[in-house]
Amino acid sequence: ACLLLITPLIVAAGSRIVLRNRWLVHLLIVTVVSLAGSVLFLGVGTGSLEAMGKDPTLTGRTEIWDLVLSISGNPLVGTGFESFWLPGWRRDKIWDMYWWHPNEAHNGYIEMYLNLGWVGIALLAMIMVIGYRNVIGALRRDPDVAGISLAFFVVAVIYNFTEAGFRMLDPVWITFLIGVMAVSPSRVRQDSPSPGADNAEKLSAGAELHAGSSVYSDRFQREETPFRRQATRAWLYTGELGHQHQGL
Repeated sequence: ACLLLITPLIVAAGSRIVLRNRWLVHLLIVTVVSLAGSVLFLGVGTGSLEAMGKDPTLTGRTEIWDLVLSISGNPLVGTGFESFWLPGWRRDKIWDMYWWHPNEAHNGYIEMYLNLGWVGIALLAMIMVIGYRNVIGALRRDPDVAGISLAFFVVAVIYNFTEAGFRMLDPVWITFLIGVMAVSPSRVRQDSPSPGADNAEKLSAGAELHAGSSVYSDRFQREETPFRRQATRAWLYTGELGHQHQGL
């Protein structure tokens, strides 16, 4: 389902018309994410859910969401990093109700809230905002790499509607971070030096060349000094011989 949604997005994001109008990229992303959310949570197009083998409860996911939120820990900081599903009364209560023993909330955003509370949600939102800005900014500089990064980003956003993908060592989380880091502004600055830095290098090289020529000129003058002295002496001696010849 994610592949069907992001393939048109990648193709459209690589076109010149979309690249020249950044608002079209925003519109496409919002449309894709809203379409996925409407089908999953608002019941729009129930036939699409049935085609994917899902029912209105998303195979019991909505019931699990209600249950885990009712026994969540501190709303500010949660139960602790990766602690909600550790052995204890919370897990025992859930496992008593479900024979298949779930070990995640099947929603990445709810999972983040259970473990790290609103602090975790705020950190996740900050990463997503910065990552989205980097990806959009890189579309004009390197559309090929940015297109793949955009796909990773959108897949992570949609995938976590029904699965807990914002977790350590989860492939979706790893690819999301790789996609965001691949187009980071620091990488662009390192690969493409600024004009100011280029001019500074040229000025430095010119200063070194001027200093080198000055040193060479001084050395040349020092080396010529003995020759000049000998020439002066020879000229004076020749003058003395001329005077003596005239006297004879």
